[in-house]
Amino acid sequence: MNRSEIESEIRRVLESETNAIPLSNKLFQPDGLFAKLATNAAERRELTKTPLFQEANRRLSTLQRSEMAEFKEVAAELGSPPYHGVMASREEVPAG
Repeated sequence: MNRSEIESEIRRVLESETNAIPLSNKLFQPDGLFAKLATNAAERRELTKTPLFQEANRRLSTLQRSEMAEFKEVAAELGSPPYHGVMASREEVPAG
C-alpha cells in the first residue's frame, strides 16, 4: 500500500470502528496503519503532528471515555464497588 492508500484506510477505520481497542490495534500498534507511514523516530514525531493522526487520537479518546462511562454505569447498576477493576486508584483499593 502506498501512503495515499494507507491514509484512506485510516479514514475508513475512523469512520467504521466503534470500539476503542480494535481501533487502537488497527491504527496504533507496531504493525498498525500509522506504523506503516513512519519508518524512524523522526518520522514518527512528525506524524503525530498531522491532522489525520490528531483526529485518530481524538477519536480513540472519545471512544475510551464513552466505554468507561458505559462501564461505570453498568457497575453502578450492579452495585459494584468503585475499587474493582480498572476504575481503581491506589487510594481506593482496600488494604489486606
